[in-house]
Amino acid sequence: MARPFPILAIAALVAFPLPAAAETAGEKEARIRAAIEVCDKGAAVPLDPTALAAPVQFHELIDLADPTRLRDLVAACREAMIGAPGETRLTLQHLRSAIAASNGQRAVFIPDILPLAASASAEANFLLYLVYRDAPLETALAREEAVAALIAAADAGHQSALGAAIVEFRFGPNVVRDASRAAHYAEGMMTMPRQGPTLAGASEEQARAWGRRYLGEILVTGTGFADAERARGFAIVSDLYEAGDRGMLVPYLTALR
Repeated sequence: MARPFPILAIAALVAFPLPAAAETAGEKEARIRAAIEVCDKGAAVPLDPTALAAPVQFHELIDLADPTRLRDLVAACREAMIGAPGETRLTLQHLRSAIAASNGQRAVFIPDILPLAASASAEANFLLYLVYRDAPLETALAREEAVAALIAAADAGHQSALGAAIVEFRFGPNVVRDASRAAHYAEGMMTMPRQGPTLAGASEEQARAWGRRYLGEILVTGTGFADAERARGFAIVSDLYEAGDRGMLVPYLTALR
C-alpha cells in the first residue's frame, strides 16, 4: 500500500505568519532559540541520548485541565523543528507532541514515524504501536508490525512501552495472552533504566513501583509458574497488602488458596 506524504514535511512547507514588523536576524535567532528551549523542556523524549531535559512520557504531554499547554507546545516544537532543520531530536519532539494533540487523527503520522523507528528510536517504535492500537483499521500497518515495534521499545526499557506490553500479554487483544511474558515485562518495568541521559522522568519511581505490583499479581494469579516464582509473587503481594494496599486483596486471597 502506498504511504501518504509525511505530514511533517507538509508542515515544513507552510509559512509562518509574518511578524508585525520586519524581523532582524538577531530577533529571528532569539525566537527560534526560545522555541527550542520550550520544546526541549516540554517534549523531551524518553531514552533519547540527545535529550536536553528530563524525559516526558507520552501520556504526560496531555493536560486535560489545560489543553492550551499542549497546543502551545506543538507550536513551539514546530517552530523549533523548522528553525533548526536536521535536528532529529526536535523532529521527534514535534512529532510526538503533534500526535498527542491530534484528537485521534494519528494514522497520517505513520510516514514520519517509520524512518525514526527504523533508526532504533524506542519512542518512535512505541508511537508506531500507539497509532495502530488506537485506530487499527485506519493505518497501513499490519498488526505484526505494530506488535514488533512495541516489543522493540519495551525490550529497550521504554517506560510507556513496558506498561503497554504488560497489558497486551495479560489481556490482549493484539497478542496471545501469556502470563510468563507479562511477568517478564513487569519485571522489566520494575528494573527499567533511567529514562533520560542525565535526568529521571517525573513518573519513573511510580512506574517501577507499579512494575513490582504487577509482577506480584501476575505471579500469584497467572498460570504456568513454578512454585519458587509463585512464592516470590506471594512475598510481593503480602508485603503490599500488609502495608495497606487493599487493591492486593484478591491476589492475596488467591495466593492463600
